[in-house]
Amino acid sequence: MNKLRTLLSAISRHTWFYPLALLTVMLLTYQLFIAQLGFYWDDWQVVFLAGQDGMQPFWRYFAYDRPFSIWTYAVTLPLFGLRPALWQLFTLLTRWLSVLGFVWTLNGIWSTRRREVRWMGVLLAVYPGFSQQWVSVAYSQHFITYALFTLSLALMVWAVRQPRRAAVYLPVAVLFSTLQLLTMEYFVGLELLRPLLLWLLLRREQEAPGKTLLRVLRWWSPFLLPLLIFFLYRFVLTDRLFPLIEVNDPVLLQRIANSPKSGTLDLLELALRDSLNVSVFGWLQTVLPETIDLSAATTVVSWCLGGLVALLALWAASAPQTGEDPSPPNTGDRFTRQALLLGSAALLLGGLPVWSTDRAVVFNNWADRFSLALMFGAVILLVGMVEWFSQKERAKAALYGILITFAVASHIRTADQYRRHWEIATSYYQQLVWRVPGLRQGAFILAPELSFSYASDYAIGFAINHIYSENYQTERTPVWWISGGRYAGSTVLPDYREGLPVKYTLRNLDFESSTSQALPVTFNHARGCLRVMDPIYQLVPRLSDFDDDLWGLTGANHMDQILPPGEQDAVLPREIYGKQPIDWCYYFEKADLARQFGQWEEVAALGSEAAENGYAPANGAEWLPFIIADAHLGSWDSAVTRSHAADQLTKGMRPALCALWNDFSDDGEIARSGEPFIRQALDEFSCFTVDETNP
Repeated sequence: MNKLRTLLSAISRHTWFYPLALLTVMLLTYQLFIAQLGFYWDDWQVVFLAGQDGMQPFWRYFAYDRPFSIWTYAVTLPLFGLRPALWQLFTLLTRWLSVLGFVWTLNGIWSTRRREVRWMGVLLAVYPGFSQQWVSVAYSQHFITYALFTLSLALMVWAVRQPRRAAVYLPVAVLFSTLQLLTMEYFVGLELLRPLLLWLLLRREQEAPGKTLLRVLRWWSPFLLPLLIFFLYRFVLTDRLFPLIEVNDPVLLQRIANSPKSGTLDLLELALRDSLNVSVFGWLQTVLPETIDLSAATTVVSWCLGGLVALLALWAASAPQTGEDPSPPNTGDRFTRQALLLGSAALLLGGLPVWSTDRAVVFNNWADRFSLALMFGAVILLVGMVEWFSQKERAKAALYGILITFAVASHIRTADQYRRHWEIATSYYQQLVWRVPGLRQGAFILAPELSFSYASDYAIGFAINHIYSENYQTERTPVWWISGGRYAGSTVLPDYREGLPVKYTLRNLDFESSTSQALPVTFNHARGCLRVMDPIYQLVPRLSDFDDDLWGLTGANHMDQILPPGEQDAVLPREIYGKQPIDWCYYFEKADLARQFGQWEEVAALGSEAAENGYAPANGAEWLPFIIADAHLGSWDSAVTRSHAADQLTKGMRPALCALWNDFSDDGEIARSGEPFIRQALDEFSCFTVDETNP
């Protein structure tokens, strides 16, 4: 045991121990499911643009808000392609670098309080208020920018502390500052934190404040140039280049200029509300009563793993390291005051870009991105508050351990949700490709609602184009995806009637079509396979509660939007989706496609193959293509058996079965070969009309 303690102590004293321990903490927190994660939300705009040649499509798409941000994709796309796992790792590594830059900066400010700084680093690494780490392509830009910012701060601080290296550190720091400001505006408010950092670093007790201020201004002055470039670009050049476009417009600042009193009160209210939200409720949301479900294995496992990660974090933050300065006496109060001051300032400055646009941090699936800049100050303030209230190391470690445990557990559960919804999304796209091997130009998938989370209508539109429309170079997208539940009654989808114009616009892209080219598709992974809304399914139980409206746009011309199977059939790129398993839905979708084109032998063969492999439907409606094929092939025993199976499998199937068997009765050729079976089925399903039962 003593040898083990000696070994662990020796390991923890290496300078590389904390960075590697921090990386391990982050890998366990965010990447347990790395092989099962995919692309989400705004990742898809990059996937879509990457399908075109060169960087020009990127420039045109991002031109009106963040044109210079495309350099990140120019560097990263050739390296990672469209492999989700590589993007997950890269975005995590850039976040790790941003935390290391943060720690390196504060170590330069508080060289005698490195334990507290290490706690700040761990807390920043697992901060629970930001829940979108797995949107890896889109947020790679944010964390590249974050890393550039914190490393720029660190280089500035250490240029002051080590003047001999200032000639190297300072120009690189200015370059990183310029680059991050031109990439995106998230951390422009935190740039104003530099004078305070320099003041804390340069202030001497016996020195006149004016002299300290002059030294602060001397070191800060090189960083005024990046700020000047940003403000000229953002508020002068952008307005001249794109006068009709308002992107992240500082409406609250304009309100303050027009009405100083009410506008200032609005700003103060946003600042106080968000500061409290990010500093306190960002941590408390990890243990909301509704999230506690001891019967769920994911909950229990996440807490256990969270506890293990917290122990690793405790070791990483508390173990003394080689070259660490001992804490001199009487530094506690000064550190606490400085931490409270710096944390509060960072919170307020970090929030300025968000609040100036009259937005707020909301902990949901999308708006919590606004916490990225504020969490910098939130963790400094938290550690400062803990130091203020307690000097007992064990009590502080216990508190940090509890916060880390629940934060990590929350992230693990969220990662599992991302994993599950990627599984549903890939199932959706795969079933769609099986059922719809090709789409006519101008066609659009019309859905009743979003069928999985961590996606948006335009994200699915990009995915659909990436699947069906390769190598096109225009800004008019050939196909699209529209949610009827969201857009019905708008200019996008005026109504569920034939012949109405359909127009969807996003940035420089647009899609124009007609409601006559809609292809209604419904999907609910819990109720069965994806279903193209052919009229034969109109009387079956609904997959979605919002299906009814879409039946106004069904019929032969809508089914004609599907191209027949051929050599140019769409295939899911394995690079993105991996190898998709064959299951019952494969046989159903392929059979329904063959039924549409009257390929009855193909339908029958698919049914036989499915049975041989042990596959069967979970929804009675999925027997219909096989029943129809049986009728056309004269396999009446099979048609009756499958009809009974459908009736028993899903409640409410009889109206559809009756309509189907009545159609058989009305088809002279089919009726002649199967009249007794038809009458038997109509009788067993109680389908006879009043006239037939009472001649």
